[in-house]
Amino acid sequence: MVRASHAACRAGREPGRRRLVPLLPRRRKVALGDPSGIADLEHAVAIAVVVDHADYLTVAAHNLAVMLIRSGRPLEAVPYLDLGAPA
Repeated sequence: MVRASHAACRAGREPGRRRLVPLLPRRRKVALGDPSGIADLEHAVAIAVVVDHADYLTVAAHNLAVMLIRSGRPLEAVPYLDLGAPA
């Protein structure tokens, strides 16, 4: 899993593939206890909003909401669930 995550991160940073950034496996950082993982997921949501891509927004918002819920912060997840739902 970790090896695949690293490969996905490298691939997403290649020239011409920047639109994949919101889909990179940021959740791994949160799962490993790294608090910067939530900030990464928030950044992925912001990127998806800027590029105005409904699929990326749905995935990024869902990933953030899931990790907030798993981190014991369910009330913070609600706005991201609402953001991703209509996209």
